[in-house]
Amino acid sequence: MANSSLFDLSGRVALVVGASRGIGRAIAGGLAEVGASVALCSRTQADLLEAAEDIRALGARAEAFAADISRMAEIQMLVRDVLARMGQIDILVNVAGVNRRKPSIDVTEEDWDMVLDLNLKAMFFTSQAVGRYWLERAASLPNIIEEMARSSTSAVSPARWVFAMSRPTPRASAACSE
Repeated sequence: MANSSLFDLSGRVALVVGASRGIGRAIAGGLAEVGASVALCSRTQADLLEAAEDIRALGARAEAFAADISRMAEIQMLVRDVLARMGQIDILVNVAGVNRRKPSIDVTEEDWDMVLDLNLKAMFFTSQAVGRYWLERAASLPNIIEEMARSSTSAVSPARWVFAMSRPTPRASAACSE
């Protein structure tokens, strides 16, 4: 494991959701290279096990957690299981996503629900579940960390975050008609 003294995540646990391939797998490997233990989450068990082996080959700890995070109960079980097996969650990387590649005129309600359930709902509720853990743990963290955990990381007011997430930008709306 090549560990830079400028960026050392030794002793940290990263939960990477969407870790079995693509961007998520690359991020998980990068976190492992700088010392993090990695909790890998995806729906695909075989791909998860392969990704975990690749990370272990770097000399890092990697644990696989198969879960369908479009289901609330599985999000709760995921966070509980990661904490039970790895002791903590210090970093959350939420990159699971899906797309139905077809013209917008052909998108069904089932397509729409599947994409939004994973790309939006799951991201929000996974962040919420991990955020609850961070808030519970905040009593032992410096106050500045607690305030960061309690507030939104964007310019949007925390009370309006759900609304803002549900509204696409004009550019995104225009792209849908292409």
